[in-house]
Amino acid sequence: RGAAGWDLVGSAHDAGDRKLAEGGDWRELILLNGDAEVAAQMSRNRKRCPITAALLDSIPAACDIAVRGIGESTFSALHGGAHLLPHCGSTNARLTAHLPLEVPEGTCSIRVGDEVREYREGELLVFDDSFEHEVWNRHPTATRVVLLVRFWHPDIDPKDYAVTKRRMRAAVMRHRRNTLLPPLDTPLVP
Repeated sequence: RGAAGWDLVGSAHDAGDRKLAEGGDWRELILLNGDAEVAAQMSRNRKRCPITAALLDSIPAACDIAVRGIGESTFSALHGGAHLLPHCGSTNARLTAHLPLEVPEGTCSIRVGDEVREYREGELLVFDDSFEHEVWNRHPTATRVVLLVRFWHPDIDPKDYAVTKRRMRAAVMRHRRNTLLPPLDTPLVP
């Protein structure tokens, strides 16, 4: 129970996520992830949670998206008083599920777009994290724990996973080029 010995989100990978939490810790126990930097840690975590690891292994759309580096599955713990600032996921080619396992009653909620939902233990929430979302744990001391599972959007045929990833990578590269390079008609020297 709780999140003792779990990693702070953003400490081992996805460093930008570290800046999302304010007012309390956000910790994770990584169970599926394609990032080589967390492979040893993920292996240890899966040995700690063999039943959950086996369950995740039985979900091809979650395994595949993790291997391809587009999503992950974790236990996610939001400590008392914490708020995850508004943010958006990188793509609508995946969905995110939160299965609340430990929830201080009446104090934890998520906003996706304009809709706010309360977390209730055992009640699955599935959403498209490319929409702006934020999370609150308003309890002063208790921790909210969810099983977070990212998986391919069901409208994408498994035979199209590889081409979808290539298109996503190309879109990211275009976005970076457009936002990091000055326009061609702008002089570089005054």
